[in-house]
Amino acid sequence: MSLETVRLKHIASVRVSNVDKKSVEGEQAVRLCNYTDVYYSDRITARPDFMAATATEAQIETFRLRKGQTLITKDSETADDIGVPAFVDTEAPDLVCGYHLAQIDPDEDKVDPRFLYWSIASKPLSNSPVAAWLSSQASAPATPSAGRCSRVPLSRRSVHRRPSTR
Repeated sequence: MSLETVRLKHIASVRVSNVDKKSVEGEQAVRLCNYTDVYYSDRITARPDFMAATATEAQIETFRLRKGQTLITKDSETADDIGVPAFVDTEAPDLVCGYHLAQIDPDEDKVDPRFLYWSIASKPLSNSPVAAWLSSQASAPATPSAGRCSRVPLSRRSVHRRPSTR
């Protein structure tokens, strides 16, 4: 029996953040969700201790955290640390996704956001299949592109279609 898969790009949009830790005069003040915030947490929640930084209006609009997103580490010194996810359980107009992270916005007509997070975070045996796939696509230094991130194969069984409310 073969397991049917679906590419992430068919059920979600994926963006790689370009918002860095530097503060630039003339840009808007933001709170930055960083690599370590994702790497060491399963969920991103409302809390006051995010790093202070600045971003352009376009960056804030593009990379503002929204409830239901999944963030993943997109690069690391070792391939084992790529694809570590955290579910975004909060939102605020000044909270943005930082550099070294990819932001996944699920199409809620195709997949439940929590179920997508669970599918990415699942660890049958000892390694997440998503992290393993991303690691296999990385080059030196270990950094898969946004295009590669969007081609992550997910088990169709794990991609749960939401019931229609229309």
